[in-house]
Amino acid sequence: MALVLAVLYALARVQPTEENYLWLLPFLIPGVLALNLLLVLWALVRRKLSGVYYLVALGIGAPYLASTLPWKGFVHRPPPSAQSFSVLNYNVSLTGFPYVQDWAFYAPPPLAFQLKDWILQQNADVQCYQEFMTFDGDKNFDMLHRFKEKGYQYYFSADIKQPHYPVVGILIVTKFPILKTGDVAVSENGFNRVAFADVLAGTDTVRIIGVHLQSMGLKQYDPSKAWDLPSAFAKVGLILNQLKTGMQDRRVQVEKLKAFIQGSPHPVICVGDFNDLPYSYAYQALKKDLNNTFEEAGSGFGFTYNGNTLRTLRIDNQFHSHRVQALQFKTLNAVGYTDHFPLLGTYSITPSRP
Repeated sequence: MALVLAVLYALARVQPTEENYLWLLPFLIPGVLALNLLLVLWALVRRKLSGVYYLVALGIGAPYLASTLPWKGFVHRPPPSAQSFSVLNYNVSLTGFPYVQDWAFYAPPPLAFQLKDWILQQNADVQCYQEFMTFDGDKNFDMLHRFKEKGYQYYFSADIKQPHYPVVGILIVTKFPILKTGDVAVSENGFNRVAFADVLAGTDTVRIIGVHLQSMGLKQYDPSKAWDLPSAFAKVGLILNQLKTGMQDRRVQVEKLKAFIQGSPHPVICVGDFNDLPYSYAYQALKKDLNNTFEEAGSGFGFTYNGNTLRTLRIDNQFHSHRVQALQFKTLNAVGYTDHFPLLGTYSITPSRP
């Protein structure tokens, strides 16, 4: 059994393809970890020699255990100072609207007003929003103008297909001066994308990367809303197909993202909706270049998905370069406007060595 556990941990590090079905492993790893821990405890209580083998297997799976329970969050960290700054990220799901249509603004839903007010009340130094919708045809929801009135600078990455029409994309908005902006990757659907903005935080230039990787597509295939059992099984099959296709798309997007991060002349903070589990190949590949803020300064399980399907998911994240120190991290799970929870991290920049 210890050998089986070790092999599963090892296989999860192999780049998955549609043919080898390794894309399913990230969903099995939490159960494998739980079984491994139970077997270690059982062997210790029974004083079995096999406990050594289970401990070795657990050592191989240690990176996944660290991604589940952030033990580093218990380590004392310096309090925020005048030089530290905060970063917020949130998938706002079309800013509370059900459709990307101008007629939707004739009678906006109450949720849209509540979410709009919440966004405009935030005081984080840097804010990154995914699925952010703005409409210059409605003064209440011309969000870019509202941020400009507050004195913020921003970069909005979106496909603007026609003027004076609702637009959805990634928004990076900040109190700091923006020195440079651009897009890293844009999906064929134009909806999922990666964008960046170099901001001057005090005397340090920091590259902020906003991420919205290929969606899992869970919302439209909720098995709990099926008419009968066969329909529920059919929706489960559709979800699995979506997960497999999305995994391949995210793998390509993460490769572009990693190359961009490795070529950055500035320390990086990379945040957003990654649509992938902490046990996935993509997540672990990013950890080779960056630290995960939840693992460094978080607590609990940090679940970020607030939808109706598979709610025990942590698919939104903040990553940072080694020169960036994570001081605090919170999952704002009392903010339930969308199917994601916002994340708030506080950082400081470690001076570079001469």
